[in-house]
Amino acid sequence: MIINYNDNLSISIPDDVHSEWLTECGNNCVFIKDSYLSKLPNKYETKKGYNTIWEYETVNYFINLMKNIENPVIVDVGAQMGLYTLTAKFLPESSWHSFEPFNNSFKLLNKNIEHNKLTNVKTYNIGLSNSQGESFLYVPKKDQGRGGLNTMGTKEGRVNQNLCDKVKIKIDTLDNILRNTKVDMIKIHVEGWEL
Repeated sequence: MIINYNDNLSISIPDDVHSEWLTECGNNCVFIKDSYLSKLPNKYETKKGYNTIWEYETVNYFINLMKNIENPVIVDVGAQMGLYTLTAKFLPESSWHSFEPFNNSFKLLNKNIEHNKLTNVKTYNIGLSNSQGESFLYVPKKDQGRGGLNTMGTKEGRVNQNLCDKVKIKIDTLDNILRNTKVDMIKIHVEGWEL
């Protein structure tokens, strides 16, 4: 499945990866099949054979921003299936550190990286936090938006723990993992754990 970004840039997602996401997590995939963005804000229309991305304008702004930094080192926190990480294909001189604590998403992220033959990405199956050790990831149950709305946040109103599976994960600090590494950009999308 070819995914279209802007300026004729595209990546490829294996059909089995997209299907596995839809089967496991429902229709909340960041890669949108047979649709295109017809107008902003986010009006998607059906177009057979055309595939696009969620957060279209934001991702394309990010790509253009990174093109202006020489050999950027980029951290993707909450990488999921690779919406941002896979843009490493368009930035071959960049170095990526992509973090995804949910095993299913981490597996699909790595399949997508391998499929696109990216060699400038290192992945970590860990959650970033302010300490080292273990924590819990609240993962919506299969019929509740699983995969795309995972959070370590527990604030009432942000997550209904009764609708989630509580998954034990490893956590660490970014400072500990990337000690002595100059980072140019950090993208964080962790469903409420940002603060």
